[in-house]
Amino acid sequence: MYPTMPAHPNNVAAITTKLADSAPHAQTGSSASAAFPPSAGQSAEAHARQLLSAELVETWLSWQCQMVSGVIRGAVFVPDSQNALSSLAVWPQDGNGETQLYAAATQALKQSRSVTFAKIAYGTQGQRVADFIACPVDWQGKTVAVIAMALAVRSEPQQHAVLQLMRWGGLWIETLIDKSPGNNQIPESFAQALAAAALAQPSLRAATTETVNFLAQSLDCERVSLGFKEGLLIKLSALSNTTSFDPRTQFVHALESAMDEACDAKQTLVEPPFATRSDHPGYKAHKHLLERHGAGTICTVLLQDSGANQIGAITLECAKDRPLTPGTLRALEAAAALLTPILELKKRNEEALSARLRRSAKNTLQRFLGPTHLRSKLAVLALVVTVALGALIDGDYEAKAPSNIEGAVSQLLVAPHSSYIKQAFARAGDHVLQGQVLATLDDRSLRLTLEKWQSELSQIDKQYQDALARRDRTELGIYQAKREQIQAEIQLSSDALKQTQLRAPFDGIVISGDPGQSLGAPVEIGQTLFEVAPLEDYRVMLEVREEDIGQVTIGSEGRLMVAALPDEPLRFTVQRIVPVAETTRLNNVFRIEAALEEPPALLRPGMRGVARIELGQRKLLWLWTHGLIERVRLWAWTSGM
Repeated sequence: MYPTMPAHPNNVAAITTKLADSAPHAQTGSSASAAFPPSAGQSAEAHARQLLSAELVETWLSWQCQMVSGVIRGAVFVPDSQNALSSLAVWPQDGNGETQLYAAATQALKQSRSVTFAKIAYGTQGQRVADFIACPVDWQGKTVAVIAMALAVRSEPQQHAVLQLMRWGGLWIETLIDKSPGNNQIPESFAQALAAAALAQPSLRAATTETVNFLAQSLDCERVSLGFKEGLLIKLSALSNTTSFDPRTQFVHALESAMDEACDAKQTLVEPPFATRSDHPGYKAHKHLLERHGAGTICTVLLQDSGANQIGAITLECAKDRPLTPGTLRALEAAAALLTPILELKKRNEEALSARLRRSAKNTLQRFLGPTHLRSKLAVLALVVTVALGALIDGDYEAKAPSNIEGAVSQLLVAPHSSYIKQAFARAGDHVLQGQVLATLDDRSLRLTLEKWQSELSQIDKQYQDALARRDRTELGIYQAKREQIQAEIQLSSDALKQTQLRAPFDGIVISGDPGQSLGAPVEIGQTLFEVAPLEDYRVMLEVREEDIGQVTIGSEGRLMVAALPDEPLRFTVQRIVPVAETTRLNNVFRIEAALEEPPALLRPGMRGVARIELGQRKLLWLWTHGLIERVRLWAWTSGM
């Protein structure tokens, strides 16, 4: 992977500032001469023209930009002795983004490495956004050119792919600079024409066939063959002037052996060599092919990418009267460097899915086993070890639930009638005995009512006695009925007077209520004044999430940690599951009733804590991931997947 400048909002300001420092004369315009910064001096530009042919570079740049989808504009710059850049080729001639291209090229020159600026605004008013990539071209340890491109915004892996194509193109520029005009007897546009011919074909097979036929015709060879590396060996893919061949013949095996020999040597092989040397090792496969078929020269050129990874080879067989020259060989190597990425991309596009997965796994394994990115590898190794241990080691599966301590029985003391609080003798937290008076209500109105009915009873009794003396049976019946009615009212008033004293129904503790804070306050009939619970009989109410309720059964055991008594967990057993969900602020819960095995003396109703219900043993990996897996399953179900 090539180094890039990370995308950051400050990159826009940074590239603008660097542009202002590096190119104060840059102007926005439509022509190349006005759009790009002028050369720092005639000597620098003349030096660049001596190294590179402007016409040839413009042709190459045009093909290079058209090879990559989404390229908006491209340029090739050359530096002078003071590292000031001047434009050598522009594609297309008209367009925007020239200042950003120049700034990106300047940064690549200063840092001596490829740089990427993501999502940079450009245009007359900065209304457009593009990615700007610049790649330096080195020759003999010095940067002799910088390739810069503006392309539509894309992902980082796609940026790296474009950058790789630019580096491959840079290899062709290096070869163009290094070639000797005296030894090169083929046109300078040979490599571009070969690349264009291969690029125009719709498939890999058509591209390889066109390549070998083009080479055979252009270089006047008897036969040209091309093969791709599959595993450790090369398999023949195309022969010039032949549409099909039998891969089982000895001739095909001889060609593949010659290509394998060049791959093993990791260099271009020519038999016989241009200059006979006493230490020449002699390559058996090439000699065998030369002697068997009577050719004048056998030459194999490697197809390898910028990382020196071999993808294949091209073997040329030249007649004795038309031998291969050193200049032609150098031009052929330059053409192979330009042709390699084209063939590699076509080959990858036609690969089966299984082959792509194998290649991706191989590259990932190579990066993982290589010497770089030590921290990332240690992190991945730690993750793998953790997952492996999680898949082997068992852990306790527990359902966590908030809990509340309640009395097994709870008695409410309510106001028997509307009145006022007269006295209060207890409040929440007090221990009470059965029959103990907890509070009294105002009874004056009840006493007056009782006295009223008693007075009326006296009058009725007197009238009853008078009627009895007169032996008036009719009046006796009437007075007897009134007398019974008044006695009933007196009984009701007497009972109401007794109820003005609120008494404890059993021995226990007052868990709520403090009427002493509101003496004289009115109370309505049925209003709760006290809640009393027994001291030695408790139950635990758990609120279990609906995700875990399916695992809980009656008889399940667990541990309870009360916030007020955190010294030791309390054991409990599930006794009842309420099959009705309740909605809380966060989620739905089910209430579960559990009994404590040994409740401590300090335990009181109303205490809260957290319970863990023991649900058996599970693998640690399952414990870590089951919640997420269940959510994904639910999401997939609701999404209809």
